[in-house]
Amino acid sequence: MIIADDFTGALDTGIQFVKNHVKTAVFADDRQFSAGSCAADAVVINSDTRNASSDEAYAVICRIVRAGMDAGIEYYYKKTDSALRGNIGSEIRAVMDETGADAVQFVPALPHMNRYTRNGVHYIDGVPAGESIFANDNYSPVRNSAVADIIHEQSAVPVFVHTGPEPGNEPGVHVYDAATNEDLSAVAAALKQQGSCRILAGCSGLAQFVPELLNMEGTAHLGLPLRKGLLVICGSTNQVTKDQLSDAEQHGFVRHTLTPHMTLDETWVRTNECRQYLDACRNDLNRTGRLIIDTNDQNPGETERYAHEHGLSAEAVRTRISAALGILLKRMLDSGVCCTLLLTGGDTLLGFMKQIGAGQLTPVKEEAPGVVLSKLEYNGYVYPVITKSGGFGNRELLSELAERTDKGDEK
Repeated sequence: MIIADDFTGALDTGIQFVKNHVKTAVFADDRQFSAGSCAADAVVINSDTRNASSDEAYAVICRIVRAGMDAGIEYYYKKTDSALRGNIGSEIRAVMDETGADAVQFVPALPHMNRYTRNGVHYIDGVPAGESIFANDNYSPVRNSAVADIIHEQSAVPVFVHTGPEPGNEPGVHVYDAATNEDLSAVAAALKQQGSCRILAGCSGLAQFVPELLNMEGTAHLGLPLRKGLLVICGSTNQVTKDQLSDAEQHGFVRHTLTPHMTLDETWVRTNECRQYLDACRNDLNRTGRLIIDTNDQNPGETERYAHEHGLSAEAVRTRISAALGILLKRMLDSGVCCTLLLTGGDTLLGFMKQIGAGQLTPVKEEAPGVVLSKLEYNGYVYPVITKSGGFGNRELLSELAERTDKGDEK
């Protein structure tokens, strides 16, 4: 069982098992999972706890692990954000408490995104995590750079830093340095040799080695054609995504940016103005085959000002934006739009899944590192859905994906 704190993270970790032909199921939340209804060899659960309180996150992870234990699942992977956002300490502690494990092997690095750990300090593009762009995350800022300090924000569990791949046995969390895939492979090999694989933690970096660690062999092989046209639904405010949106506009995308009134006033989606907005979106998508609907402020700080004026908390802002995007996308599909979908940000994806009442996605392949193509069945159609975290992908990603969808037949 893999437990991720957001939906896009669940998919970019689950795809590591799919690449090894392991039958994999990814669930929008733990209530969709039951032992009797899932025949997968790797089960990925989105806990949706990145922005929860420490106590809330602990309780949710405990509940998920209990369900796994009841289902006879033996091995657990606590998927963490590659920038170390979220409730790292409380969630690892929850896995330890529920499984009875006294040690967790934690490898935070994601080398291909230049996120690495050196002497127990986590770096993003060469900058300590607590000083990186993720220190200013709107909902889950990273305040520390030493992995031990991040864990100890929420848990007193002992932390041991390993600058080499040799595993440790002492009770606590064992954190391993890694800066390259070769480093990850060396740690994985050492863990396998020692048999320290029952409880692991890390991002998709270490996850790519887990099928081999656990001797998981599979024959599952999925294919999925991309549909012509690319509809991008963007709730991310990460600068990486903003740069991708700007590049896409320069390569033929029409961009419709929602105002704070549209996303935060829950009555707007029932207005005639909303219907006209969706008509314009459909027309532009049909005309160009490339459309973006996003929520980035056209004027800096306008969402924050609107929220303050209307007494909305940060959590209310987060949930209302994701709900509004989900409603708009559902209506687009219900009106007959049939193309390839790209959703950025775990909240955006989860908001859409809630609106259509879907609980599961089937990951198919990686279009790029951290950019996952999945299969979604809705209203009798199969939709190719591409997902990514806000901080993933090169500047030209959207344009490159649009070129692939223009062919409409990529497997």
